[in-house]
Amino acid sequence: MGRILTIDRIERVGKGYVVACECGEDMVMLRVARLNGAREGDIISYEDKNIKVLGQQTRKRRDEIIKLQNSLGKKEC
Repeated sequence: MGRILTIDRIERVGKGYVVACECGEDMVMLRVARLNGAREGDIISYEDKNIKVLGQQTRKRRDEIIKLQNSLGKKEC
């Protein structure tokens, strides 16, 4: 398995894409031909100029974000 990254932003450039990712506290820019179903906010593995969405880790991250948003949205009177 390659490097584990979180997609921050995707931009179409010519026949491919530039993907801005977070790797810990570092920002990494990738140029890829195909997204393979990746969207902003997904956790991916990057190896040999290919990206693969890590579905289970992405779902876990999205669930944690939803729980955090819900806890911040509740107001006690």
